[in-house]
Amino acid sequence: MKIEGAAIIVTGSATGVGAACVRQFAEGGARVVVNYSRSKKEADETGDICRSLGAEVEIVQADVADDAACRRMVATAVNRWGRLDALVNNAAMTVKSDPFDLETLSAEDFQNVFGVNVIGAYQMCRAAVPAMRDSGGGAIVNVSSNVAFTGGGSSLAYTASKGALNALTLALARTCGPDIRVNAVCPGIIDTRWMRDTLGSDAYGAIAKRFSETAPLGRVATPEDVAGAIVWLVQVQISLPANCFPLTAASACPVAFANPRHLAEPHRDAVGPIHPRLPGAASNTCGYRKRCHPLRPVGWLRHQCARRKGIELRL
Repeated sequence: MKIEGAAIIVTGSATGVGAACVRQFAEGGARVVVNYSRSKKEADETGDICRSLGAEVEIVQADVADDAACRRMVATAVNRWGRLDALVNNAAMTVKSDPFDLETLSAEDFQNVFGVNVIGAYQMCRAAVPAMRDSGGGAIVNVSSNVAFTGGGSSLAYTASKGALNALTLALARTCGPDIRVNAVCPGIIDTRWMRDTLGSDAYGAIAKRFSETAPLGRVATPEDVAGAIVWLVQVQISLPANCFPLTAASACPVAFANPRHLAEPHRDAVGPIHPRLPGAASNTCGYRKRCHPLRPVGWLRHQCARRKGIELRL
């Protein structure tokens, strides 16, 4: 797909990854819908940047959990430009909870998170697909997370929602292809305001430092890194349907693997639930560290590290 002249919707695009996406699309000559739920000031600023790059812009306030709002957003693009070529489902939410105390997460929490992260993405696709087909085809990119593979994340509801979003991506690719390509990107930790606010500045700093130590690029991902992958998936000329791409080059955690140096650290330190706890671990030193292979599955590493410490671990 040619980016120049394309009409593209990016949900949750006032800040962070979404804002980086619309900026990069605008640089390529696309016409963009900047969507926000509450961050009007930031959405206006992002829209102004896109206009300064020569792009035509529509700014739409909409909560993707509301089906009528999703349909209105698509209609706004079609009414303005007569077509819709691509959709990036970036809008997301989470709740904070203690993964080791299941009572801290309610059914309502699950419903709210799934309402945006899964149902919202589906409603946007449902509204957008007819317009894309009328335009001759298109591309959909869902912004997921590598917590769908690792089991980490800010809450069990968030982690489960990203796993569901990956499954939805694969199912939609079968339903919408071949004229509409559907893929997902699954980044790790990203340097965004949303992630800092979600984790807290201290926890974010500790996690970012830990991940940067083993990341190939020596740092965590930026919104521009993730946006670059998304833009590529939209414009790539080869057929790439039904893939969930883990973005690990800058975020250090290769899909379902972990660095063994982290496995024996107390589970309630600043890194929170991202690294599994070992019951009874008394220090930050892993006795099996030198003999652990960095690409062994997490469960295997936990078992071997525990065995070395004489810890009984029920998996």
